[in-house]
Order: sequence, then C-alpha cells, then structure tokens
Amino acid sequence: MAASVVGPAADILATQFNTVHSAYWGDLFHASGTVVNQGTATTTAAIPVQIYASTAPILGTAGATTMLLGVAVVPAGLQPGASYSFDQIVGLPPSTNASVAPGQPLYVTLWVDPSGTVAEANTADKAGRGLGLDTSVISIAPHMPAKLVGTALNVTPTHMSAANALSWGDTFNITEQIRNTGEGDAPPTRARIVLTPAGSTPGGYNDITIGNIAVPAVAAFQTTNVVQSVTLAPSEPITLNGSTQFTISVVQDADFLTQPIYPKVADQGAALDQGPIGILPGPGLPAQPSSLPDLAPASVVVAQPTLHWGETFQVGAVIQNVGLGNAGQFTVRFIATGVAGDLTHGIFLGDTTVAGLAANSATNVLAMVRLPSILPYGTQLASLAYSKIYAVVDPEDRIDQSTRGNNIAGSAPVLLSVVGGDGTTTVPTYAASIYSNPTSATQAAKVALTAKTAKPVLGIATPAGHKAVKKKPHKDFLASISDSVTNNVEHQLRVFPDNFNKLLQRIGVTKAPAKKTPAKATK
Repeated sequence: MAASVVGPAADILATQFNTVHSAYWGDLFHASGTVVNQGTATTTAAIPVQIYASTAPILGTAGATTMLLGVAVVPAGLQPGASYSFDQIVGLPPSTNASVAPGQPLYVTLWVDPSGTVAEANTADKAGRGLGLDTSVISIAPHMPAKLVGTALNVTPTHMSAANALSWGDTFNITEQIRNTGEGDAPPTRARIVLTPAGSTPGGYNDITIGNIAVPAVAAFQTTNVVQSVTLAPSEPITLNGSTQFTISVVQDADFLTQPIYPKVADQGAALDQGPIGILPGPGLPAQPSSLPDLAPASVVVAQPTLHWGETFQVGAVIQNVGLGNAGQFTVRFIATGVAGDLTHGIFLGDTTVAGLAANSATNVLAMVRLPSILPYGTQLASLAYSKIYAVVDPEDRIDQSTRGNNIAGSAPVLLSVVGGDGTTTVPTYAASIYSNPTSATQAAKVALTAKTAKPVLGIATPAGHKAVKKKPHKDFLASISDSVTNNVEHQLRVFPDNFNKLLQRIGVTKAPAKKTPAKATK
C-alpha cells in the first residue's frame, strides 16, 4: 500500500537485477542490480536491500518457501534521479529443502528498505516488480566443480612515456589464456592482476592489485582468451619498496566462486600465469608514509560458539585506521583457519565492504558469512576440531598503506562440528577426477556393491574394506588440502562413535553416561 508523505520524500526502487540461471544447493553466485531514487529528496541513511530465494516470484505468497540469502547496502546520500549499482555475492542454502520440489525453480528476488529506514513517497514498489527488475530465476541442477588455470600470459605496452620501457603512469594490455581443467562449468568470474617485487613470493605483504579481468563463463575442459588494458598509477605505491623489477601474475577466481580454498595464487608458472616485468619511476612523486592510512582489524567476534558445515553465521570486527591518512573504500575478508592461524591453509567465508575510514578513527563491521557445504577432494578434517575466524583488511592490497603487517586479526577458538546443521554426520567432498584417476570410477562401483553388507557406523554404512582410524579431538580443522581439486562425485568424511558421542554431549543433545568400569581394550 502506498504511503502518504508530507513534503519532499525519497522513492527507492530496483530497476535492474540479474543472477546466474543455473546453480545447485550450497553454490555461491553474484547477485547484481541497480536501484534508483525516483523521489524528490536525498536519502539520509544507508538503505538495506534484502536478497531472498523463494519458490514463488512474489514475496509473501501463501505456502511459498522463502530463504534470506544476503543483504546489499545502498549508501546514504542518494540524490533524486541518481542510481546505485551493487554486486553482492550470496549463496544458496547448503542442502535441499524438503518443501522445494525436485525440478522446481527458485526465484531470487529483492526487497528494498524492508524496515522503512527512510520516509518514502511510495512503499508499493519495494518488491515484486518483475523479472529483470527485481527478480531472477534459478534452476536447481547438480554439477561438478570447475578449476580455472592460466595457460598463456603476454604483456604488450600501448603507451610508454620513456623509450622502450614501461614507467608508472603508462598503459599496457595483458592477454591471458584461461582453461577450465575441472569437470564442471565455471560461471563468470573475476581474475586479479597482481604485481610482486622481484625476489618476493607472490601472495605476501608486498603484493598490490593493479587491475581486474572479467572472465566469461568457461565450460568444462574448455578455454577462453581475455585481454585487459591496465593503466598504472602515476607513482609507485610505497608497498613495493622502490622496486623496478616485478613479477606480474593473474590470479583466477578472485571471488572464490569455484573453489573455497584460501588463498588464491597464480601457481602455474612462468609464461602461463606469471612473468617478469620492469617498471621505471613515473612522473608522480611517491607517497610519504606519514600521509598514508594504516588499516588494522581488532576484536573479531563470532556470534555463536559452535559452527556447522554449510551454516550461515554472523561475525563482527572493529576496524581501525591507525595511520595519518584517510582510507577510501576497502574490503574486509573473513577466513576460517585452524587454531594456529595458518592463513596459507584456510577456507573463504565471505567479504564485506567499508565505504571508507578517516585517519585515527574506527568502525564496526558485521557480516553474514558461510562455511561451505562441500569441500574439494583431498580436504581432511578432524572429526571434532577448533577453528579461528580471521578478519583480513584490504585482502587484495588495493589501498596504499604505511604498513601491512597488522592487516589481520583472529577470533577466539570456536568449535567446528562435523555434524551438519541438518543433523547429518558427514562433510561432503568431491571425489577424485575420473580423468586424472581412472580407477576411481571402478573403485566407487565396488564400494556401492558392497555397502549393503558393510557394518554401519551410527546408522551410516561403512564401505567394505574401510578401516576406521580413531582421531584425537580438538585438532586443527584443516589437516591438509590436496593439490588435486578437479573433482567428481560426493565423498563422505565419517564421524566415529567415541568422538560423535562426546560431541552430542558437548552440544547438549545427550547426557554423559554414568561412569562404569571400562572393559579391557583389545589391541
């Protein structure tokens, strides 16, 4: 129903919205759209745009199943006639919903300013405007995972201020051939163009991101070629320490849409996804450390003490700018690690954006993030483990800062349960590729044939020939990650009785049994 507002008022509504049109439970994807202020007043507060998945195209339809996927935020100050575009990464729920019939499509739809943050001239145009405006349709279909790799890299200068040499402020084209070596189709993704001083290891504190490449969808086992123009900053960022020789690399899937493993690095080799490049000093004067921001996270807090695979949860952090310069828009990324805090073996949870932060000030960030519901082949987990959630400020090194050594901070340990939020006792992973391991298909068939006669563990059949190995609780949750993440069918990590019973007692599902004299163990 339209609201009557006396005097000038804003009118915020969605005018364009799009998503992928095929996905499976647990998938991450881009939800991108545009909202416009058709009113006569400038907005005075940030406006949330909630993103839902529903079995009906209109929110609130009787009998429909509705799930909140995420929220995009329109900054305050949207003037009459102005528009704001967002690109929010959201994820479908981790497992099938009993009320969603097989083959039934999901409607991803928007609700603009659901709580009436600002007074608006019209409240009837906040949802249900139609396909392409505030609604997109997704077909639910299982798929294999994708894996994007660079297979040929070339740099061609297009504007040089010095003869036969690139300088800061110049422009060049970077050409990259990208192959999908996985068995599943890759959605449209973003690749990062990264500079690292010669002698430093890519992926460290000395990296900077100098550009992005929009990579189109790539079908399984197929190849695409992309060209991106890059204009260097007028002066060298202080992070690069005055270097003139660098490694330039292209890092695939910067938004973790195909694989959740953190960090992403270019690992194919010279002339494939990385190579040497020289850059001379440019016309601009280098920034002085005294004028730069210094972004540092603190007080990372997880909203609940126990996390389950495939679960969405809240995490918050205080972000400080302890430098003397103001910082523009930047990203805060949340990563799950073991209790040792090894960020070279982590799992991506989600990002949130901060509009900017003045010198010597702080802000609170609160984000909805999600543990993945399926992991790459070779990922090994303890059956009962502790994890830390880390906040990484400016993870792509886009802000020139006086120092980067304080850009990360972690939470207190939280219990990471193999018991899923839906009560299952498995963390699914993809199996080895049948193309890289031809015997895996035959072995899988043999397991399927013998599973009916195998002795069950907690109601789950154990494949014949499978020997249970008792695991100590409270290990780091990510014991190892295989380099082989080209994958196929679901593999299950089993939870064994002693650890599982302890877990049920810990979370209050069952009571601890009365003590009794233990039976003599059999070796």
